[in-house]
This record gives sequence, structure tokens and C-alpha cells, in this order.
Amino acid sequence: RYSKALETIKKFQSDQKSKCNEYNAELKYLKEEKLKADELQSRLKETQRKFDASKDEATRISNELKPVEERIEELNNMYDEVTGMERKLAELESSRKELEKQQETLQSKIQHQFTGSYDELQSMYDRHHHQLER
Repeated sequence: RYSKALETIKKFQSDQKSKCNEYNAELKYLKEEKLKADELQSRLKETQRKFDASKDEATRISNELKPVEERIEELNNMYDEVTGMERKLAELESSRKELEKQQETLQSKIQHQFTGSYDELQSMYDRHHHQLER
């Protein structure tokens, strides 16, 4: 009986040592996993901090660029306006040259140039027109 009890105690002790070794191995594994999790959590926090800083920097740069973008838009509008004016000027210049050519052509066809005032010319025209109507 004593030896049976001693054997049971030894078996129990052996089982307990085996369980203790298993638990120690599991504890070691869990500690390693906790360290990995802590490291990942730390890296996540650092990455989040960097992301937030980058986002803030992007917002700051965007705000700094707004006046520049507005000025560029203003300059583009001015450029379009100047380009339109240049086009209009070229059209007017072309029209002026055409009118000058027409004026030269008409002046070359005039045999007797009237030297009086516009009112005198209008009066003569009205009389001539009145005579034609009769």
C-alpha cells in the first residue's frame, strides 16, 4: 500500500512536472507573441502618427497653394483677355488697311475735290437731289 501510494505520488508529481513544462512552454510562446503584438502596436501607433503628420502637412501645403492657384487662374484669365484683345487689334488693323486701300482707290477716282465745309456739301447735295426729283 505504501509503495502504491508512493507510486501514485510519483506519477502525480511526474504529471505535474509534465504539465508545468507544458505550461512553461506555452507561457514562453505567449510572452513571445505578446512582445510581437506590443511591437506591432507600437509600429501601428508610429505609422498612424506619421500618417497624421503627413495629412496635416498636406493640408498646410494645400492651404499655401490656394492663393497661388487663385493667382494663376487670375493670370490665365488676363492672358485670355489679352489674347482676345490682340486678336481684335489684328482684325481692326486689317480692317483699317482695307479701308485705307478703299480710300486711296476712291481718291484716285475723284476728278474734282470739294474744298468747302460739310454743311455746304450737304446743301449742294440736297439741291441736286431736289432737281433730279423734278
